[in-house]
Amino acid sequence: MDIEVNGNIITIRSETEETIDLGKLREQLSVLENMVPPTQEELLEIAQSGIVHPYYSPSRRNDIEELNRKISYYESLIENL
Repeated sequence: MDIEVNGNIITIRSETEETIDLGKLREQLSVLENMVPPTQEELLEIAQSGIVHPYYSPSRRNDIEELNRKISYYESLIENL
């Protein structure tokens, strides 16, 4: 495996090549973590329609966990170069 780092961009070459932009991963994580909870009025409106507000969505929590795992993994690759 060959790893090349250029700022926030990591290129990993093995049997396949994977390029990861840590800046974009961090940006996605920040958007999810800084999502504003709905107001009481919004919650009541949404509850009547049966829709789960994205702030409370299980997929949001899963996405945050997954992004944290990915970022930690790729940062550890950089640290171990």
